[in-house]
Amino acid sequence: MKKILLIILVFSLFIPICASAQETSKFSARVFVTVRADKTIKEKVEKLAKKELRALGDVVIINEDDEEYEDVYLIIAAKGVNLQAGKPLGYVFSFIAAVPFNYEKNLLPLLEKWESKIDVFEEDDLILATEQFYAFLDYQVLYNTSLEAGCKAIVAKFDTGTLEPERNTQ
Repeated sequence: MKKILLIILVFSLFIPICASAQETSKFSARVFVTVRADKTIKEKVEKLAKKELRALGDVVIINEDDEEYEDVYLIIAAKGVNLQAGKPLGYVFSFIAAVPFNYEKNLLPLLEKWESKIDVFEEDDLILATEQFYAFLDYQVLYNTSLEAGCKAIVAKFDTGTLEPERNTQ
């Protein structure tokens, strides 16, 4: 009986260790955010959007001077809408989510398939030619009565449309 209890105790100590070793790496996305808007609202929109992105918990904001490359490029445009009398009505937002072109994933398989037909470019030339390309993942236009609510809506759409599919693949 003592041997059985000892075996159970030993296994109960090793199970959490084994379970933690099997955990997969946690999802994280590096996002570069740029905002196009009138100077009266640009800074506020950028701060609000970045705040909402950080609140997701698995997003790292990349700045221009960072040496890391972004996983996703988020371009936000915002414009205030006024009635003819000048009374503010709300804000129109649009955003584009794009990812850097992945040569190995997107182009290399095609080149290997057509290797006998295409020998014009060297691989290094193709990498250089495509390093500034982006693939668009999502584009949305939204309207809201406040900047805060509009930025929350943008990040919610970006999260479900762009980040969530990536989370589900990991």
